[in-house]
Amino acid sequence: RLAILPNRTHYDVFFAPELTAAALPFLNGQTKVKTWDEVVGEME
Repeated sequence: RLAILPNRTHYDVFFAPELTAAALPFLNGQTKVKTWDEVVGEME
């Protein structure tokens, strides 16, 4: 997954407090985004 943190560069992103909120759900296997299979299944 791609996470874009506004107003952050590759130099200071690791010090950004919002990085934790963006990374932890991914690392914990939690997702709010539907998979491609779920999206296609809704179309049928």
